[in-house]
Amino acid sequence: MTVFPHRGLAPHQFAPMSGAHKITGANASGSRQLQTRTRWAARVAQLGRWTTMARVALLLPILLVLSTGCYTYYQAPGAVGRVVDAETGMPIRGAHVEPASNTRDPAISDNKGQFNLPPLSRTQIMFMYLHNPESISDSFAISASGYATSELHGTATSLTVWRAPLGDVQLKKLLKKCPTSLMHWRAGFRLCSMSRVAGRRQC
Repeated sequence: MTVFPHRGLAPHQFAPMSGAHKITGANASGSRQLQTRTRWAARVAQLGRWTTMARVALLLPILLVLSTGCYTYYQAPGAVGRVVDAETGMPIRGAHVEPASNTRDPAISDNKGQFNLPPLSRTQIMFMYLHNPESISDSFAISASGYATSELHGTATSLTVWRAPLGDVQLKKLLKKCPTSLMHWRAGFRLCSMSRVAGRRQC
């Protein structure tokens, strides 16, 4: 008795036939389209990844620029005011206003006695969240020819454009010494010589 294990089919019915495993007709066209779509989908996905990386690479410099910038830091204050005569109240022209903490060029008062000494600042690239102090202080020496030098202390803030308002600076004139004339000196010398001759020690 012969037993056929494949549900009653004879062995010759399972012999491979020419083209038995090939897809033909409409099914073959659909398979090619599916493969093409798969390849294009992979390319589109890869392009999307590259686009995302390019955006990130472009945003990093922008974020860096936004988080940093040119920052001006004020190291010493300036000063503004007017230099006047203490007795007459008249403006003093050519007075020098010098800060005590550094060697900046002094400010010189104009015809109206007004002066404007700019603050000492430094500009550099740094993080924008850093900021200047609330106020900065310094001492200033005000001098003019024929007047006694005056020293004032002032404080500047951002509201005063980092210039200390000194107001009206009053300078007092120097006391003039009356020089002894040559004739008076000679008369005194003669009197002293005569006293010595007479035996007197008055000189």
